[in-house]
Amino acid sequence: MTADRNIKLDKPGAGLPFFEKAMAKYIWFPYACSRLNREKAVSVTQRAGKKCIEKARYVSKDQLSQQVLIPRLRGLEDSSRYWSIAMTIEHLFIVHNGMLGMTRALSADQKVDQVVSTADVKPTGKVDPEDILGRYEAVIADYADKVALLPDLKRCKATHLHPWFGELNAHQWLCLNAIHTQIHLGQILEIIKRL
Repeated sequence: MTADRNIKLDKPGAGLPFFEKAMAKYIWFPYACSRLNREKAVSVTQRAGKKCIEKARYVSKDQLSQQVLIPRLRGLEDSSRYWSIAMTIEHLFIVHNGMLGMTRALSADQKVDQVVSTADVKPTGKVDPEDILGRYEAVIADYADKVALLPDLKRCKATHLHPWFGELNAHQWLCLNAIHTQIHLGQILEIIKRL
């Protein structure tokens, strides 16, 4: 594998290439949101999340923490290409909780005083791999129950700014969580191929 000092990546928060970002914002993401209802979005998130956990539990503890350089996947920032499986799970845990919190707040028509930044949700890489796996497994397990308590998300008017997609309502944040989890499942599969 390439030595760490020779790996050149974009800075965290640099975003996606222009054409990919435009396609995601104006075509792929709106299409996905139109196809996903609450139950499907939750199901996709839980299935992909459980698959991430299953794949992570398949490798050794040393391999969980081993950073691996992968090709950039569609929807993945360049700065996220050199992570371990544990770092990817840590990121999923952070983002999952953030998106659930955002969905809850917007579904209650609450204003959210927080700037969403992709740079702010990068993993530290300093968490215990087994601990973060257990914590992520727990939030995935009760996700459907938590979302079931929310009102009809498509009727909610409140929005909050996402750095790539603009103003999103509660339903769109729920859908984004599903898409985001699938992207990082792809990342974990790519890491495992190269271990």
